[in-house]
Amino acid sequence: MNDTRHWRNLQVIEIVLIAVMAITEWLWASWSGMMDHWMTMSFCALAGTLALSFVNFPGRSQKMIIIVLLLQTALAATAAALGTPRLYALLFLLFAAKSALMLDKKVMIVLVTVMAGAHTAATMFVGYAFTHLHGHMQPLGAASTHILRVEAQVIFLVGIVLVSMLGRKVLAEERAKRSAEHLSQELQELAVTLERMRIARDIHDGLGHTLTSLNIQLELTSRLLQDRELDKAEQSLSASRAIAKDCLNETRAAVQAVRAEGDFSLKQAVERMVARISEQQKVDFDLAIDDQGVSGPARDQLFCIMQECLTNIQKHSHADKVKIVLKQTDGRCELSVEDNGVGFERQNKDNGFGLVGMKERVESLGGSLKVESSPGKGTLVQLTVPV
Repeated sequence: MNDTRHWRNLQVIEIVLIAVMAITEWLWASWSGMMDHWMTMSFCALAGTLALSFVNFPGRSQKMIIIVLLLQTALAATAAALGTPRLYALLFLLFAAKSALMLDKKVMIVLVTVMAGAHTAATMFVGYAFTHLHGHMQPLGAASTHILRVEAQVIFLVGIVLVSMLGRKVLAEERAKRSAEHLSQELQELAVTLERMRIARDIHDGLGHTLTSLNIQLELTSRLLQDRELDKAEQSLSASRAIAKDCLNETRAAVQAVRAEGDFSLKQAVERMVARISEQQKVDFDLAIDDQGVSGPARDQLFCIMQECLTNIQKHSHADKVKIVLKQTDGRCELSVEDNGVGFERQNKDNGFGLVGMKERVESLGGSLKVESSPGKGTLVQLTVPV
């Protein structure tokens, strides 16, 4: 749950900052003649802080992260106290930000408090003991130095609190984003599962009814054959074959809708469905389908919607021309199904034409549906859903 990306960014900034601090302090000490054994010890402490920056990374346990941050705090405070506290406030702010990202709230508060105390102690120590340690006076007088030190410390304390709060806010936002994405994925998967269960139920009900009719018809054929009524038996057998063919077509169409393979092609599925309709009725289809990049949930729902549209056209519209266009623009998928059939009165045909079901499918994907039709002027179904 920890945000490792922000941590690694802070780690890079921390390493660069320590390197800049070391170079700055070395140049100042060299030019001012302050390079003594105390300053050397300050450099060593700073080097230890830098080494620990490479050791501490998100993969470690929280206990190890706390230990390393405490060691870094102690070494940085020592380096500041023995040397010159230039840019050390920024370094402690980075420590606080890392604590906010990786540690529990209570632990973070305690650790940030320790960091603030360590920085305050180091600043106060170097303010009073600089001359005693290095044998040189600081550039400013005692009063001016004290005022600047107090102002800087106040700014630092305010900064470390703000950085800690900002770190917690960033962490909370990242967690909320991941949680929302996970929930959205679960909802999509649930919608697909429910749809597949519904289709499976439809297969059971529809197939059971059709097979029952087929069984009755075959029993009739058997009796007619026993009675030597061959002409009637042939007619009954032809009816049985027709029922079996319808049963097979319905089963193929339903099974296609619940296919779970990742290579399911919406375009190929629609083309097969159109081919079956063309075998039964004389209809001129114009297809322009771009299904690249369409997600699994959207792909299944779009197939069911087009299946509903084509079933309506086949059973009710008496159309001889149908145009289907599926395209993607600006992260959204647009589908239109248009025919030149008899049309219908929209307010009277919602339930019969399954428009309510299509609307529910579209809304489950966060899209919108529009149907235009009138008697004698065909029907146009348009919908838009996120890809």
